[in-house]
Amino acid sequence: MIFKKNILGTGVFLIMFLFAVSFAYGADTSKPVPVPTTVSVDYVLPYAGILPDHPLYLLKVLRDRIVDLFTNQPEKRVNFLLLMADKRLVMGELLVEKGNADLGHTTISKGENYFIRSASELSILRDTNKESAQNLEEKLEKAYLKHKEVVLGIESKLNKNQKKQWNDVDQKLAEIGSTLGVK
Repeated sequence: MIFKKNILGTGVFLIMFLFAVSFAYGADTSKPVPVPTTVSVDYVLPYAGILPDHPLYLLKVLRDRIVDLFTNQPEKRVNFLLLMADKRLVMGELLVEKGNADLGHTTISKGENYFIRSASELSILRDTNKESAQNLEEKLEKAYLKHKEVVLGIESKLNKNQKKQWNDVDQKLAEIGSTLGVK
């Protein structure tokens, strides 16, 4: 008797589940999708993780420095340094959105230092492995354009006094662009 109730209950549950799934997949998707007015760079930024205003952020920084210290292969090193630059860009953007523009600026500025190191490591890699360097160079060029796009977006939301702080980030981006040969 209990066995029959379990089977009946399971059957009813499956039928309700199937109807719910069919309604979810049968939704009308013919609505026009709005097209963005600005062209965004096709480069995906990573998840930031915990932000610098979190108490455990120091552990994250310590871990990143240890990984940085022990990453010796040039190709992996370029990728790691770029990842750190990308994460700090996202962190800084989130901090500015939270209203902490000063910490956001500091975080992005430190991230651009990682990007500068990544570009200089790429020049070392060019001497040893041209094919790998070419692939990474394309990746760094896209990342540079994305960084520039995000920083310009942040700067457009700041007031005049806050924008003055961001000159050093603009200079670092210009240095990266000249190192990579991108305008």
